[in-house]
Amino acid sequence: MGRTARDRDDRHPRPVKRIELFEKYPEVRLGVVVVLLLIGMCAFGYSLISFLTVDAGWTTIEAGSSEADCSGELIFQYYIGAGELSATAEKRAVKKLYSELTRTSYQLFHTSQGFDGVHNLYYINQHPNEEIEVDEMLYEAFSMIEKHGNRAVYLAPVYVQYSNLFGCNDDVETVDFDPYQNEEIARYFADIASFAGDKDAIDIQLLGDHRIKLYVSDAYLNYAAENGF
Repeated sequence: MGRTARDRDDRHPRPVKRIELFEKYPEVRLGVVVVLLLIGMCAFGYSLISFLTVDAGWTTIEAGSSEADCSGELIFQYYIGAGELSATAEKRAVKKLYSELTRTSYQLFHTSQGFDGVHNLYYINQHPNEEIEVDEMLYEAFSMIEKHGNRAVYLAPVYVQYSNLFGCNDDVETVDFDPYQNEEIARYFADIASFAGDKDAIDIQLLGDHRIKLYVSDAYLNYAAENGF
């Protein structure tokens, strides 16, 4: 029984001993901590400055706007540091301007979407035979088209059909869009080409002061309505 009693007593936890720690030189410990913190802060600051500092030379500029833009279709390289500004400040200014221009261009030249307060290509197409004030960038583009006598911009209905053709997954599907396989599509393309080449049928008229008018004849308007564009 005595052995059993001892086994039972051994299962009781031993008394907790209180141990007091004696710290020597608390000032030294504090000083070491402060020095380590200063080293860490300096290293972080140096890394941050190195990351934000731009070296002079050719640099690829990327748009920083969160809005939709056309920068994904472009590679813009700019020589940083040749002006009076520092390379870092100049890159920041160029990036801001590039972001604004790619966003504006995306909105102005969009053909299937409108934007509040923006008279873009989509808006112009929806308002034929109306005087419209447009952005200077768009007006200059129309001026360049007129200067070179380019009528290809009026072939948009043909481009839509070719876009559908290129999107076909099988040769069997192409017959509905390919003018070389479909006589009806061939006649349709010929009609569009005839209208596009005739300034009396369709034309962008430059009225000055950034005002334009998409002139479309009654015959072409009727044809467009009959063909759903």
